[in-house]
Amino acid sequence: MRIKYLLSKYDKAVQVDKSLPIKKRTLIVSQQLKSVRDDLCKNSKTLNDVLEAQYAYIISSLNHRNRIWKYDYMSFPRRVGELWESFCKAAFYNAQDVRHINPPAFSDIKKEIKKSIPKEIWNIVGEVNLKTDSLFYTDRKLHVIDLKSSFNSHEKGNMQRLRTVGAVYKLWKPRTKLLVLVRETDNSNYLEHLEEFWEVKCGKDAYKTIENFTGVNLRKWIDRNVNFEKHLDRNFFLDLKKNDLESYLNW
Repeated sequence: MRIKYLLSKYDKAVQVDKSLPIKKRTLIVSQQLKSVRDDLCKNSKTLNDVLEAQYAYIISSLNHRNRIWKYDYMSFPRRVGELWESFCKAAFYNAQDVRHINPPAFSDIKKEIKKSIPKEIWNIVGEVNLKTDSLFYTDRKLHVIDLKSSFNSHEKGNMQRLRTVGAVYKLWKPRTKLLVLVRETDNSNYLEHLEEFWEVKCGKDAYKTIENFTGVNLRKWIDRNVNFEKHLDRNFFLDLKKNDLESYLNW
């Protein structure tokens, strides 16, 4: 793996005025790193190159953010979740046998199915953002994928949103396959509330589902290449371990 070479490319791209406010510096560095990642992925010849670029971006993003503005017990899990989801989406975006589509507008769906749904119900539901992590057709069936690094009591609001999103998709196209893929192996009680509409896969089952759709064995790639303890800044990793945040890096 070209991790040292890739990390050096990310590091060289970071140029920021240290006199700027912390939040401003964080935003600028994030934009600089994303620009390098996008260029690397665009010019990659293989999926392995894409995954290497994505992983190096994850390491650089975490390291540089922590150098400017130290993570805490709330911001770190949230950021790791965003990065894990982005990493997994790379497999879907590079899959050969799926046809990706843009999320439908809620207003358009309402027009299609309004005759079968009382107006009062729409008033209760309000507006619904139907964007998810991956939306595609395969085997002539619509598939909706939502990726979650973890799912616990802090996700109660998101659980309600997913139930609403799932219900809308099922009303629109009853054969839609709805899947929530969760990094953590522990199936939270909150996930049980989704099972009326969504099929939930956790841990190795989530990775196996990704492989079934995309042909990409992310589980195997991670086992061979991902080593946060080795690649993150040493003191940063020790702080994560000290504050019981290391579990979020068990990919």
